[in-house]
Amino acid sequence: MNAIVPYRRSDLRRGASSVLQFASGGVAADVRVERVDRRNGCSWYTLKLGTHDGALSGRLVGVRRGGDVDELGSVEVAPGSVGNARFAVTTPRTGAYQAMYLEICGDDVMLRVEAPRPPAPKPFSALKAGASLLVVGIALSCAAIPFASAREPNRVPPPLAAAPVHAAPVIALANPARILSFSARRDDAPGGETVLASYLAVADRGTIALLDDAGTVITSGAFSRVGTIRLRVPKAFRALPMTAQITVHRGKSKAVSSVSVPPNAAQTPAPSPSPSPSAAGLDVAPEGITPIDTSVADGGLVAVDGHAVSGRPLHLSVAPQPSAMHVELQDETGTTLAESDIAAGAKHAVLQLPPASKPANYLIAVHYTHNGGEETVIRTLVAAPAP
Repeated sequence: MNAIVPYRRSDLRRGASSVLQFASGGVAADVRVERVDRRNGCSWYTLKLGTHDGALSGRLVGVRRGGDVDELGSVEVAPGSVGNARFAVTTPRTGAYQAMYLEICGDDVMLRVEAPRPPAPKPFSALKAGASLLVVGIALSCAAIPFASAREPNRVPPPLAAAPVHAAPVIALANPARILSFSARRDDAPGGETVLASYLAVADRGTIALLDDAGTVITSGAFSRVGTIRLRVPKAFRALPMTAQITVHRGKSKAVSSVSVPPNAAQTPAPSPSPSPSAAGLDVAPEGITPIDTSVADGGLVAVDGHAVSGRPLHLSVAPQPSAMHVELQDETGTTLAESDIAAGAKHAVLQLPPASKPANYLIAVHYTHNGGEETVIRTLVAAPAP
């Protein structure tokens, strides 16, 4: 599961929506623009919020140009139910909202989801109003000239008043393309070897490709909002290292990130047998992960130290953060199996893997604070059975 929020342009007149499904937290939300009332200068929003475990409250807020925040509507939901609300949002006279967010709060949940913004008022409305005032002013002035001339012959009529000037609305630029998280790993399958790439990005379009050492594209696939893609590895490259690269676009902006994909341990000959059976399989390099933000030049948010073996502790390397983080080990259904709190500035964390007799798939969920809101990064992990 990859927590991707679909991004839409702000100039959509109707049908714009944002959908959130957070399986491990038991939360689902849907906020959309149902109807645009141009005559009254407002947009009708529909908000739906569902919860599985605890009670939740959601509120829709708008951010003005100067940073002021307006609360536009809210909804309260009891545990195990779905609530909905419908309300009108009027565009401020100072200009369109710079951003719209749906804030979801609960006992152990705090999420912030981007919501579609109401469309800015048409510039033709201001021109029509100015033209109407100009016509009315000319008509009143012409009607008053004969009366003024009859009563005071030597009086010069005053000049006509100029039409009011209305400033053009300011249109906020869309956020540039960004790659928030990107990881890739090799998997053995009956039909051949594949590479599973997981990503979290802000973009409209893009591609995910596998490159050789010379930078030549081996195979590629299209970017989608699913958040994962599986690429088949040709037989000639199964024992060779490759590079997984993601390239995304949003408007005229572009973002690129890549990670190395080494061969599997079964296809890479070891230099010498290990004398200690407890160290078997620990010489495999950890899976690479890109930084959480493409503005960071190096380092990753979390990476696995050594090899993941069922029934043994899982050691994680964590990039130091200014605030505390929380890491969870989940199964494929989103059930939490182990969890740990990471103090601010800490670089290591340990989770206990459950015993298993065959390779098992797990999810590592890292919750942290970024730009004033809580964000979550989820990556996959395959644990080998204990020897």
